[in-house]
Amino acid sequence: MFAGSSPRKAWEVRLSEKLTELAFSPDGSKIAATVEDHNQPRIWKTHLLIVDVQSPQAPFRQFELETCGNDIAWSPDGSALLVCGRILRLDDGSSCDLGPGRNAAYPGVLIHHSFWLTADRVILFDRMIVDLSCRPVDKWAFEGDWYVEGTIPEKGWMLLRESVKRTGADGRTFSSRTMR
Repeated sequence: MFAGSSPRKAWEVRLSEKLTELAFSPDGSKIAATVEDHNQPRIWKTHLLIVDVQSPQAPFRQFELETCGNDIAWSPDGSALLVCGRILRLDDGSSCDLGPGRNAAYPGVLIHHSFWLTADRVILFDRMIVDLSCRPVDKWAFEGDWYVEGTIPEKGWMLLRESVKRTGADGRTFSSRTMR
């Protein structure tokens, strides 16, 4: 800067317009933030930043993931993240894609719903259980057309939805949902 001159604004970035989603780690020490979803031909990408809450000015970890930036969820032990159907392991920065599944209640609709079951297991909406490398390890089987809608692993809670076909008074068949 030269003596007597005023600083001139070269550019301005409003991060609030770029943020897609935020999530605190289970112990509250870190924030995961996705910024600027961008779509390249047939590929969604997002930037994921992990910031230390106690030292936000300190260098942060950054990852570029081939997924959207929605639905961030920390593993119960804080060692991994789910981001829009992708598992990111923080110890080595590797990730894998759970891939979209087909929704039986709405054929043709692809969904990415996945939830932490334990610190090292994820359950998909269709009750398939996978490890941190996205490999299937089990499927939770029981009667009915039930789908996972949410979990709270720390409490052992799971919200399930059942899709059932019903016939109305006019004779038309429609789908309805039951939560359990």
